[in-house]
Amino acid sequence: MKDTAMPNLSLNVQIEDTLRPDPAWDQLARTCSGGSVFLTSGWLCSWAETLGLDDDLVIGKAFAGDRLVGAVACTANNGVIEFAGKGPTDYCDVLISATLDQAEAQQVFDALIAALVKATPRFRAFDLGRIQAHSRTLDLLQNSLLHTEIESQVETPRMDMSAAPEALRKKSLRRHAKGLEKRGEVSCTTYTATTEILPRLDGLFDLHIKRWSQTDTPSAFLDDAQREFYRSLIRNMDGTDWIRFTELRLNDELVAAHFGFLLDGIFTWYKPCYDTTLSKLSPGEVLIKQLIELCVAEQADVFDFTIGAEKFKLRFATEVPFAMRAYVTDSWLRFQVRRLLRSARRAFRTAQDKQS
Repeated sequence: MKDTAMPNLSLNVQIEDTLRPDPAWDQLARTCSGGSVFLTSGWLCSWAETLGLDDDLVIGKAFAGDRLVGAVACTANNGVIEFAGKGPTDYCDVLISATLDQAEAQQVFDALIAALVKATPRFRAFDLGRIQAHSRTLDLLQNSLLHTEIESQVETPRMDMSAAPEALRKKSLRRHAKGLEKRGEVSCTTYTATTEILPRLDGLFDLHIKRWSQTDTPSAFLDDAQREFYRSLIRNMDGTDWIRFTELRLNDELVAAHFGFLLDGIFTWYKPCYDTTLSKLSPGEVLIKQLIELCVAEQADVFDFTIGAEKFKLRFATEVPFAMRAYVTDSWLRFQVRRLLRSARRAFRTAQDKQS
C-alpha cells in the first residue's frame, strides 16, 4: 500500500538529455547508494561519451529548493525505459536522498517516474535491471501506483573485510604466492593518479586480449570503444582518488592486472586479467591476495566482487545477495500479459527439463 503520510516537499523536476560531470549528483550517489561507483556522474558520462552514443538519454533530476534530492539516468527506446549504462555497468539505481523520510522519498520517486513517463513518447514500461538488494528503490517501486514485478537477476558475491585475516590464511593463496616468488622477483604496485594509469592501460588491454583469445568469448578490448571507455573513466574521475589500478609483475614482466575502485569503504572488483601461460602458478589468485591486502591497508569495509557467482569469488564471499530486476508499467493489461507469457515460458522449460 502507498504510504499515507503527507510529505511537504516543494519539488522541481527537470528532464534533460545530456550527462555531464556533476558534484551534486556524485554527492547524492555517495550518500544513498552504498559506495557504488557505477552511479556516479563520471561513470555515466564516460559511458555516454563512448558506449552510449546511439542511445536516447532521458535524465531526471528532482530539486527541493536548490538541493538535488533525486536523480536517475535512463535511456528510452520504443517506449521502454531502461537505466543508462547498459553493458559495463554492474549496478544501477534511482538516486533518492538518504536524508528524506519514507513519505518524502516516495514523493520524489513518484515525481521522477511520472516525469520520465511524460517525456517518453508512446511509453510502455520500465525495464530496470541490476538494482542492489539493499536499495531503497525496491520498496519505493512496490509502494508506487504502478504495476511492478521484481525478480532476482544475478548474484553479487561480497566479502566483509572483517573476514580478510581468515581469507589471507588460505593455504592456496600462500602457496601460489611463494610459487611465483620462486620464479624470480615479484612486485605489486597500485596506481591512483591519472598520469600513472593512462600509460599503463595498454598493458591491461593486451593481457586481457591474450587471456580470452583461446575462448568462445573474445576480449571486449578488441573494440576501440571499450578501450576509450576506460580512458574516459580515468579522465572523468581525475582528482577523485576512486580508481585503483594494480599491476603484478614477475621479473618486471606484467603477469596480472586489475582495474577497480575504492569508494566510501567499498572496494569494487571490476576488470581483472592474468597471463594464461603461467596458469600453473595462479597469478590471478596471487593478485587477489594482493588486492585483499590493499583493502586491509586502506581500511575498506567491503570487498565487492560484483555480478557473477564464479567459484573463485565464492571462496572468499561472506554473503551472496542478488541484484534485482524490476518490470514496471502503468498498464494492467500489459502487466498481466507479460506475467502469463513468463509463466508459459517457465512451464515450457520445466517440461523440457523433465524430458531431458
